[in-house]
Amino acid sequence: MSNDLIVSDQRIAIPPPQHQGFTALVRVVERLPQYFPPGAAGAQLAAGILSEANKKSLSECTSVSVVKTAFNAAVLGLIPGDFLGMCHFVPFKKECQLIVGYKGWLELAYDGDFLADMHSEVVLKGEEFTRWNDENGPHIRHAMSLDRDGDLAWPNVVASYCVWHSRSGGKGLEVVGRKALETLKRRGNVWDSNPVAMCLKTPILRASKTWKRTRRMAVASALDDAIESNAPQPPMFDGPAEPIALAPPLSAFEEGENPERQPSEDNADESDMEFFSNAK
Repeated sequence: MSNDLIVSDQRIAIPPPQHQGFTALVRVVERLPQYFPPGAAGAQLAAGILSEANKKSLSECTSVSVVKTAFNAAVLGLIPGDFLGMCHFVPFKKECQLIVGYKGWLELAYDGDFLADMHSEVVLKGEEFTRWNDENGPHIRHAMSLDRDGDLAWPNVVASYCVWHSRSGGKGLEVVGRKALETLKRRGNVWDSNPVAMCLKTPILRASKTWKRTRRMAVASALDDAIESNAPQPPMFDGPAEPIALAPPLSAFEEGENPERQPSEDNADESDMEFFSNAK
């Protein structure tokens, strides 16, 4: 394996690994571009995935989860990292998870050529907000403060909403109240670092369930549903060229059965990496 990954005739430098999960990814990194969506900015996407997967904050995550998240990001086609804010690799209970951000959901929403426009906003304490329904459907009125930027913080959020119009003339409205937002925030994870952005994302995610679905939106929804149900995120790549042979759970090695093959807490990552190296 060289120190470069060639994508669309461009060389992407592979940085020195900062943890075992990235070492495992490097062993199968040449297979990453084959999962990029058509038309994706391949070199930029590859560079973003490599940079994000090598973060020191992922050093306690299992190698399996880091590699799985990298390939899920490839399928999704959103460039990870703080610069664009489309998606992030976030550690949670030793599992690396792919979190699609507010800007990422906007990218996915417009990519399907379904939306004409969409706007998401938070309602802050002291602002006038009214919602009503009539024969023409749901409506809202939101009188926003002119000096609200300094108040854009989680303690001041009352609700969030998004309004959208489709290219075929359809429209919709999704409102999420404080109680529902608090329930989501209690799960921690990326909510702890940027709760306002997550408040903006939540009504978009809920509204998207009624939109025309693209494959990328379906992938993002499946990953987000796994997080909401506190389940491991599934691998969203398949077929005979699947790049990862996931290691069996430790429970598969019963006491007394082939003790030389039983992974311990100290060598679990090494065991995982054997599977990556042998993946066909």
